[in-house]
Amino acid sequence: MSSEQIAPTYLPDPLVAKRYNVSPRTIARWDETPGLGFPPPTYIRGRKYRELERLQQFERERVARAGQDTRAARRHRAHEAGTQA
Repeated sequence: MSSEQIAPTYLPDPLVAKRYNVSPRTIARWDETPGLGFPPPTYIRGRKYRELERLQQFERERVARAGQDTRAARRHRAHEAGTQA
């Protein structure tokens, strides 16, 4: 029984910029911001590409983080409302 490995899908940075509706320069800025957690580029023949699976993981993490931020904000507002009463 052999296990087949599926080759990763790569998107060139101009398509990555379109995916997020930002300029290619913004993608470069995200590369310069390690705390953002944006997937690093893979260089192929001098051009920058991003692995699709890692982009999707980044998106899932951002959505999850946004949901947590929203819940924390609701708790904070509820707490503030309780202390002002």
